[in-house]
Amino acid sequence: MTRMHAARSAGGNWSMAHHRDASRYRVRLLLASLLLTALLAGAIRLGNAVTSLRREILDLDRACSNLEAQRAQLAVRWNTESSRQVVMRRAQVELGLVSHAAPDAILISLRDDARSDLSWPRLLQALGPLDLTPAALAGPER
Repeated sequence: MTRMHAARSAGGNWSMAHHRDASRYRVRLLLASLLLTALLAGAIRLGNAVTSLRREILDLDRACSNLEAQRAQLAVRWNTESSRQVVMRRAQVELGLVSHAAPDAILISLRDDARSDLSWPRLLQALGPLDLTPAALAGPER
């Protein structure tokens, strides 16, 4: 018989000590693997959350770009619809506005000597009587 066999047969302590050490080793290995699994699961979850947030940021950036484009289109449409030609055409069609071929601004040229005797009463008298009643301001009925 060899020494090992003799030690085993002589006392059972060697076997129990070895079994206790192996048990502790297995528990430590199990705890380490559980910790490693939890860390990997946390890392995967963190990566997924980061990817999700990046996607949301890109969606918000696209939405901002779309809103800016819509705002620019609205500004172009506003400028087009509020131009003088469009407003005058709509007023002629919808309100029956009659526009004359007169220019927008009328300039009156005065000689230097005529400026001294120009006054508001005299100008109003030259224009003729003005009827400021609401019926007169509304214009002729159609």
